[in-house]
Amino acid sequence: MGYGPTNDEESLAALTNARARGCTVFDTSNLYGWGHAEELLAQAFAGCRQDVVLATKAGYVDQDGRQDFSPDAIRRSMDGSLRRLRTDYVDLLQLHNPSQEVLEGNDGLFAALEMMRHEGTIRAFGISAASPDDALLFATRYHPQSLQVNFNLGDLRALHNGLFQTCRARDIGVIVRSPLAAGFLTGRLGVSDTFAATDHRQRYDAQMRARWVEAVRRLRPVFDDAPHATPAQNAIRFVLSFEAVSMVIPGMFCVSDVREDLGAASLPRLDAIRRQAVEAIYEQVFSQGAA
Repeated sequence: MGYGPTNDEESLAALTNARARGCTVFDTSNLYGWGHAEELLAQAFAGCRQDVVLATKAGYVDQDGRQDFSPDAIRRSMDGSLRRLRTDYVDLLQLHNPSQEVLEGNDGLFAALEMMRHEGTIRAFGISAASPDDALLFATRYHPQSLQVNFNLGDLRALHNGLFQTCRARDIGVIVRSPLAAGFLTGRLGVSDTFAATDHRQRYDAQMRARWVEAVRRLRPVFDDAPHATPAQNAIRFVLSFEAVSMVIPGMFCVSDVREDLGAASLPRLDAIRRQAVEAIYEQVFSQGAA
């Protein structure tokens, strides 16, 4: 769901390999595969639940995008996630793309989340925001333990709107999603690539794809301090170069993805001069707005 057909055996191999290589945090949602992703996590980590941190989400109630953030709906969603994950607690429960209006009109929601934490059903709660501006609003008006947000070499909104500084000041963890921009920052996708009908990447037009390709080309000299690193690894280490970032969650669909992505952890972080160079290229390539 989102990236076209997947293979369970390949997914399980990626999960177990990631765990063996030291990856301990796994982010999912009741929406992904409409619960099937959670079932795969349960299968992969049946014998080592205490050694992994499981983060899931709640808020979507059907595959058409309908949402319900009422306390009862969140509890029902959580019950389903616990059943599929085969566990009696989740380390992090995140509200999945709520609007500001929904949160303002839902007085009992945060009280319910606190109660679930008190009961031990969840260890912490956060918000997966639809945009960096939404995340900034949530950071200032509420106090989630974490905020999940888009951030990558082609989308610096979370850096420019003050979100990172706000989260550091308020001790809010930042979870970065889409560090590879749906694979377009790996250097392996081009303007003419085709995708499955159920793969959301088919919606990117030729102009946007061309900008991604151009960005990868222009960014190569910025990463000359790690000449053997791949574009994907450089994209991930860029994200990890900011102190406000608690963790990054790249999609890893097969074992080769796991090896490449986790290899970024041993690479040096970018210094201030290189980060400024990235920002300059970003302004040149994405001057019409971030993707």
